[in-house]
Amino acid sequence: MTVRVIEYDLHPLVAADLAVLPTSRPSKPSKAGQTHRLLPTLLDPETAPALELIPLSHQRWEIELSLDEIKIHQRLRPRPVRSTSPELLSQEFYGLLLAHSAIRAWMHEAAIHADLDPDRLSFTHAMQVLDTASFEFAITDVSQWPELTVRLLADLCEPKFLFPPRRLRFCPRVVKRPFSHFRRKHPWHPSSHFKGSTFKDLLLLGMALAPCRWLRFFLCSVQKMNRPIQLLISILTPYAVYSLARSSVTLIRKW
Repeated sequence: MTVRVIEYDLHPLVAADLAVLPTSRPSKPSKAGQTHRLLPTLLDPETAPALELIPLSHQRWEIELSLDEIKIHQRLRPRPVRSTSPELLSQEFYGLLLAHSAIRAWMHEAAIHADLDPDRLSFTHAMQVLDTASFEFAITDVSQWPELTVRLLADLCEPKFLFPPRRLRFCPRVVKRPFSHFRRKHPWHPSSHFKGSTFKDLLLLGMALAPCRWLRFFLCSVQKMNRPIQLLISILTPYAVYSLARSSVTLIRKW
């Protein structure tokens, strides 16, 4: 069994800066000066040089962009899928993947002809250009297809739709939390529920219980009294509150 191992080191200054960045919890923190090893499946060093595989390995996160292109930009519909059976669902997935590969193949060929990095081409713009070109190829004679192909490749690399050159950047493995103007909810925060009541009933209840606030001042004034008097007041207070609230609601409804 043949195994190809590629070892490489980063520049000491860059490695020292990257070692400070936080990483994900399962991964081990990086160390300055450590040796990186790459085990590619491409074993021939002539067809796949090491200096080309190493940068490609650090770009493997771009598969997330391809998934976004398939799920968001390519489908253009709110429903996930249209199929209702496993066989048709598999067929639909293969169709989406084949269409994505075809679009990316045209973008790669256009980038090669224009001597550009394929990352600078817009996927949504390529979809619009290829959608229009498919009708033109269908109604045009085969002898004119080479001219249409040249124009198609030029349209895919239209300058106003090109992205700027991608920067080489290293970001910390952290998650951004959205800022909220509200405080965080805790278990001790109270909640009020009024089942079987309308908002009008709540207004009447609030207006009726408003005079009961005077009872608080009354209770505060008798705190220095004897213990038996305090017990008597604590027993009579609920009945007084109920009677006052009932009479207030009756008067307000009559009014």
